[in-house]
Amino acid sequence: MAKSKLERKQDHQESLLKGLLQLYQDRTLTDVTLIVDKRTFPCNRNVLAASSPYFRAMFTSNVQETSQENIALYDVTADAVECILNFMYSGVIDIGPDNAQDIFMASNMFEILDVVDCCVEYMNGQLHCSNCVEMYRFARYHHCKALQDACKHFIMQHFIDVSTTDQFFEIDANSLEEILQSDDIYVKTEDFIFKVICDWVKFDIGSRKSIFPRLFHLVRLPLITKQFFDDSIINNELVQENPFCLSIIDEFLHSAYNTSSDLQIQNEHNGAYKTKQRSGMLCRDLIVFSGGANGEHERSFTAYDPETRKNYYGLKHHPTFDLKYRIDYFKIVTVQENEAYFIGGIFHDNYRFSESGEAMRNVYKYDQRLSIWKACDNLITARCAFSACCHGHCLFVSGGKTVYPTGYPLDSFEMYDAELGYWKLLEPMPLKLYHHASAIANGGVYIFGGKDVLDEFSDMVMRYDIKTETWYIIDTKLVNPRCEHSAITMNNEIYLIGGVTRSSYAVVIQIFDVNTNRWRHGTDFPDDRKVTAVTSIGNKIFVCGGIRQFIRRNKPTRTVESKDLYSYNVITDAWWKESRMVQYANSVTCTYANINTSFLTESDFVSVGSDA
Repeated sequence: MAKSKLERKQDHQESLLKGLLQLYQDRTLTDVTLIVDKRTFPCNRNVLAASSPYFRAMFTSNVQETSQENIALYDVTADAVECILNFMYSGVIDIGPDNAQDIFMASNMFEILDVVDCCVEYMNGQLHCSNCVEMYRFARYHHCKALQDACKHFIMQHFIDVSTTDQFFEIDANSLEEILQSDDIYVKTEDFIFKVICDWVKFDIGSRKSIFPRLFHLVRLPLITKQFFDDSIINNELVQENPFCLSIIDEFLHSAYNTSSDLQIQNEHNGAYKTKQRSGMLCRDLIVFSGGANGEHERSFTAYDPETRKNYYGLKHHPTFDLKYRIDYFKIVTVQENEAYFIGGIFHDNYRFSESGEAMRNVYKYDQRLSIWKACDNLITARCAFSACCHGHCLFVSGGKTVYPTGYPLDSFEMYDAELGYWKLLEPMPLKLYHHASAIANGGVYIFGGKDVLDEFSDMVMRYDIKTETWYIIDTKLVNPRCEHSAITMNNEIYLIGGVTRSSYAVVIQIFDVNTNRWRHGTDFPDDRKVTAVTSIGNKIFVCGGIRQFIRRNKPTRTVESKDLYSYNVITDAWWKESRMVQYANSVTCTYANINTSFLTESDFVSVGSDA
């Protein structure tokens, strides 16, 4: 008779786990009891040994515990052991902020690597400025390189903010030294490094004064600005009181000054001074664009430097002739100067070639170092044609449509905490809107214009008070209502730029004073077009591209997308054409971000300015 082989491995494993879990919960057929903090856990030697090398060694070696019925465990908590035992019997474990470190220590001790990895992944995802130093110290103590590297990277990327927290001043000298040796610290000047060292030493001057020379040696003196060197380093009390520091200063002065008394940056391979610039020093204020790429979950990342007129890309956009993955009515915004987020939108094909299409909930954050968009917590409500603005580490998203173009506008208002990584639903707007604009000013989120449920232009101005979580309708109305426009905050004034009115493209610049709730006008945009891609750097507002229509005799009207760049100086109230063409521009939306150009590919194409 032929043999029959039954292969239902997965079903058998699931059935076996369920059976073992039931026996464990019923305390049936147990042959050993673990004791932790006076709590007892009856369980099975074979399950423990099969799940953990620690217990396998205990039960198969010639040690005292091999034959004991009761085994006491130390240096772990009872709650953590209970969670790990549940994992052994079920394959499921719940890790949260209150137990992650305890479970990590227990699973590390028991050598259950799957749980260790889960804990590391969880703690890595919970990093923010107020806990990263504590987590770094925890990782160093437990020799967890993966978590230590993640914490170190976070500290260096957010060094300016982290160095002002109370926890930072508790960091030990060896850890601080390890961080300060790195090229990857995000600071714009070396002056800041010296200030941080001094503040850390003065926090406990009695025990740390002797450590100062060790840390001062890590300051890259050739990168210090001359003014700061003369004013704040040479005469610094900690420097003056230490012969070793004075010898460093003397040696540097002899080797680093030229005849004009300017600091010379020596070759980093020649001499005692490390002169390689740190990560933040390679960063430039760039205009950033994004859009669809070559797949459903891919997004492009391109940038333009308005000062050097150089074009860059991290991820190229989809070919202009291919509309399959083109995305419209999304937002790209920047949190805390250098964290770019891509939010929502709708695929071009989903609404152009059908009556309507569904918007997306997807949210991505750009990783500069890896040149990839990483998925974040999705929007609570899918949306396109919405508005977004940032305040500190919080990102506010309002209105829009879930179905476009036929769907009803939303009054939904939600906030994303970039440090904690989750969305929170806030009080709805007083009015359902789409294609409106929003901006942060004076502790509030301001909403301007857009279209309502009747598809009529709204002249409303609304304000959401962030502190009291309350909406207010401002008596002052929009003089000339518009939609698809942008709102930019500059010096307690909000500039409304671009979009369309009831009858034409909106070229008029409207300026709203948040202190008086009054309007004034700026100089009109110099070309008749629909502008939607607007951002600001310094005291300039940049407008990229737009849509223009050309009327041709006896022919259909021709629509053309421009890729030039204009700037508006808010001080002089004047427009200037910066560039004739930005190579990787996207006229849907843009943002400003401080980006490390060493992680981008520079294009051979250099944009030509209007003065060329």
